[in-house]
Amino acid sequence: MTLYIECFGIILAIVMFLSKSKKLKRNPRVYSTCKIFKFYLLFVAMATMLSGCFDFVEDIKIHDNGSGEAKFKLNLSKSKTKIGGIMLMDSIRGFPVPSKEKIHEKLSEMKSMLSNQPGISNVEITENWSEYIFQLKMNFDHVNKLNVALKKALAKEDRAKKYVYDAYSYSNSTFSRNYVAQDYSEFSEWKTDFATVLEGAKLILIHRFDQPVVSQDNSKYMLSKNSKSVMFRASFLDLKEKKVTLQNTIALK
Repeated sequence: MTLYIECFGIILAIVMFLSKSKKLKRNPRVYSTCKIFKFYLLFVAMATMLSGCFDFVEDIKIHDNGSGEAKFKLNLSKSKTKIGGIMLMDSIRGFPVPSKEKIHEKLSEMKSMLSNQPGISNVEITENWSEYIFQLKMNFDHVNKLNVALKKALAKEDRAKKYVYDAYSYSNSTFSRNYVAQDYSEFSEWKTDFATVLEGAKLILIHRFDQPVVSQDNSKYMLSKNSKSVMFRASFLDLKEKKVTLQNTIALK
């Protein structure tokens, strides 16, 4: 889950991890985007390998002073039958299957790490094991604090560094969801089934505000009826192939 600024980059790292399964079986070093997420990402990787039916939701509420609440949700419920089967196994493709207890332990470590970051409060992680839905929620004093906290969480791992940047900015009633296009040429030799996984995986961004939206520069973001929120929805494959972008600048009343 990075659940962060470049969720797509995290999913790509997972798929790359899977594409090298034979090599990793001989050398069991886990290729995750952050060491603290190792077992969690392995669990997600197994799920996405067997089915592309999952959603990742970024839900950000921005107040007039730049503070707000961030929620990041990974919804694997459409694949729960397959995932339930995986969880009963000791290993798959040579990799040990992490237990619920181990995943909970790593998520607790992530919660503790984020809770200790300046400007971040009320960090909560919910785990719905019957539907396989996981959510990270936190409050932030300003979007700049959110950027710093999540960047620190990812920057500890070299593989994740190239996907790290300031995803959000807010000043003078203008909010920007930033996006830096990445070079994904290293994944050009993927097998077709990985492309299918990305096509079935959906990324949903929801940004909410206290004031109405006056204008925005990305037409892929749909404006709500009360003009106080926008929503973006696309497949990870469209993002990889640069058919869409997350970049959007929103002017508020």
